[in-house]
Amino acid sequence: MITTLSRREQQRGFTLVFTLIILVVMVLTAQAMMIMMRGGSTSAGNIAFRQAAVRVADVAAEDAYTWVNSITALGTGLENPAPAIPGYYAKFNEVNPACSSSGTFSPKDYDFTNSNCAMAHTGSIVNRDPANVVEVSNYRLYYVVHRMASGTGACTGGAGCSGPLVTSVCRPPFSQDPSSPDYCKAGVTSTRVYYRITIKVVGARHNSRFIQTFVY
Repeated sequence: MITTLSRREQQRGFTLVFTLIILVVMVLTAQAMMIMMRGGSTSAGNIAFRQAAVRVADVAAEDAYTWVNSITALGTGLENPAPAIPGYYAKFNEVNPACSSSGTFSPKDYDFTNSNCAMAHTGSIVNRDPANVVEVSNYRLYYVVHRMASGTGACTGGAGCSGPLVTSVCRPPFSQDPSSPDYCKAGVTSTRVYYRITIKVVGARHNSRFIQTFVY
């Protein structure tokens, strides 16, 4: 005896298969959307971290600038090679071999957390030991200073210093008396020295960013 199925009964199996295919497509689409949203959130977080790191790096740059001025104001100069002053180098390409795994100054290979290799924002002008770093908006700031010179020693002695020519301009109040602390002689041109400041900004989850700036 042969039983003939109606067209509707013949299509019941196909409907089930088609429904399962649609469900699989929907699940895969949902997963793809979640991955895209997660990637977008990560990218946005990275951009925000970079922008914040650039802003807080100004604190370390100001620290380094204050330090350079404080040393030069003492009249001792910054002509000494490392490791006489930890975190400072008198030549632009100088590096303490104990601080860099590559043997050259590469920020990614440099040990910024070592007190013999770098300085840090500690809230103190005197003590800049990285072990005493003070966070700024949940960021830790470490920095290294290089004098832009090809050799050690005084710039006037052939050290090959690089820097701008600065011409003095006198503004009131000033005095024309050389013995006065307000003495100013307009039109005097002097050569300044550039100092390169390499800053490492460390944030949450050990995220880090390197920023360089020049001062004189």
